[in-house]
Amino acid sequence: MHKLKHKKFPKYFLDSFLAAGIDCLNEGEFKYHKRYDVKFALLAFKGIEKVKDYSDPLFIWSSVFLALYHWKFPGTEEYFKAESIFRVSRLFKMYPFNEVIKRSKMYKMDNKRTFRKKISSDDQEFKRRVWWAYYIQRSVINVVGSGFPIISIQDVEVKYPKDDFKYKYGGFVEDIDPELGKLNYMANNLPRDSLPPDRFWFVIKVQMFFGRMQRFVGNRWLKTRDHGLVEKRIAFSTRTLKTIKHIIDKDYSGDVFQRAGEYYKTKEGFDLLNSVEPMLIAYHLKHTYHAMNVICYESELVRSEHDPVSPRRIKVAKLEMLDSAFKSYSLFKWGERIIPNEDIYSSVAIWRFIPISVILNYKYTLNRSGSSECDSIFEDLVHGMKIASDRSFTLKYIYVLTYSIYVMKNESYIDNRGKENILFLMKPYAVTRHDLQPWLIPKYATFFKFGCCLAGNRTPLDVQKYLFLESKIECGSKRKRCDAMNDL
Repeated sequence: MHKLKHKKFPKYFLDSFLAAGIDCLNEGEFKYHKRYDVKFALLAFKGIEKVKDYSDPLFIWSSVFLALYHWKFPGTEEYFKAESIFRVSRLFKMYPFNEVIKRSKMYKMDNKRTFRKKISSDDQEFKRRVWWAYYIQRSVINVVGSGFPIISIQDVEVKYPKDDFKYKYGGFVEDIDPELGKLNYMANNLPRDSLPPDRFWFVIKVQMFFGRMQRFVGNRWLKTRDHGLVEKRIAFSTRTLKTIKHIIDKDYSGDVFQRAGEYYKTKEGFDLLNSVEPMLIAYHLKHTYHAMNVICYESELVRSEHDPVSPRRIKVAKLEMLDSAFKSYSLFKWGERIIPNEDIYSSVAIWRFIPISVILNYKYTLNRSGSSECDSIFEDLVHGMKIASDRSFTLKYIYVLTYSIYVMKNESYIDNRGKENILFLMKPYAVTRHDLQPWLIPKYATFFKFGCCLAGNRTPLDVQKYLFLESKIECGSKRKRCDAMNDL
């Protein structure tokens, strides 16, 4: 903050910082001028074009801010205008940005053979944090998008950040901001075990697991996969998810959320930020866990003739997905009440699609008298996404995607209702009395990745095709020919 206040950072960095977040301000003159971010983005790109050292951590950090600026445009015209700014920029015209990162070798910064030039421990820690901020951002994009990571995590040689509180608030400056005085004193004088615990490293580890798991479930149903290896990976993924949940529940009790509401009413500035930070991290981690849990167990519902999953496992997977979906919904509703601008600026806003897609399937498993609550939750989620989509092109895409899968699910539900002679064969897979139709779920990790071709990224919705009635299916634990089932 001292460097920002006294203009010790390059101007393009400050411009990119403001481009990403200035529209969060809704007081004074900022309340009436909504497009300051565009002006700062243009200034940032002009400054970035003059950068010669692509390994400069401020250059990398600025790119993260500009990516955040880029994703939030509310209209198609504005979005592609921002996209064109990226394309015409001299730097990004020369190299795709990820290639620039690769050339910088930042992902090898703790390899002494790659980086022989010694720098101070503070500068090294700063570079690590910038690198991991970039990694987390790219990891989320790879999970929801159709791209692939340009740098494999196995090639990364960057230590996890440490001493979070001391790094943020410690150090000695002559004219420290009065708001930071108390925090600075604590960071400089209190023993390490008296300071808030480090948290950034765990966020990184969770995101690393998310990326690996997403790549696994995205490739799980390729015919070339080894069945034994797949089973081991599924077992490892579900165990790891349980471990992550245990750590989150242990380190972030309900008090973290209960106190946050009062902090937002009584505190401000850095005092508020420091007080609610544990809650914001817990909020992010819980949503990420629920998204991972759904994506992992969705892959259990995929029907493949060469390797069918047992009905028992499919039922367990459905229950896991429902548990995470409804808890994610409750958490979002809490965030809307307590956290300012959570609907659009939260790092987990895109995961709104996770409970929507699961609850959409669930509402078709209930009879009319029992579905009213589920219907209202689904409608509330869609309404919230519609509001958010008016301020973000990315969330507008998710909103349109939600509508598309709703139409697809509804049409298949109507088509299948006339097949009463075989619907009873779905009972072994059912979690409710009326759960007699295939769930609409992605075959390759998420619907985000292939929104243009949904039909190729889903399991069969036709009951007859889902059950492989004209071929071999798994009935219980044994395979047998079920051609004659049409006659039952």
